Amino acid sequence: MYFFKDAQTNRIVNASIGTMPTLLDINNNKITDMSSIKFDNLGSNKLLDNAPEPTKVRLVNNGTIYTIISRITNETVGYRICDLVYAGELITSVGENITSVLDKIKNMLSCFEYYYDIDGRFIF
Repeated sequence: MYFFKDAQTNRIVNASIGTMPTLLDINNNKITDMSSIKFDNLGSNKLLDNAPEPTKVRLVNNGTIYTIISRITNETVGYRICDLVYAGELITSVGENITSVLDKIKNMLSCFEYYYDIDGRFIF
């Protein structure tokens, strides 16, 4: 499987199963030699001390610059979902916002945030 990670935001936005789609380099030239692509393995669980800078590519008819992550079956890509256990009380006073509870959870986890994305979905 191949996953395309936005080079600017590091967000995985596309996936290709089996074959690689037609790719362009950052100068919009068609990439014909797939063996020259250096995959983005920095998100891997494996330590790569001498990992090369990943090749930046574009998909045809798409101006976004991506790096490509190559994975085999049963490897985790993106976020790993796990249960949350809060070691305290999540009780608020009458009339308080739900955000006071979310702030307690966010502060416990330290480097998390919550927001609504541009499609109106709540993201924590």
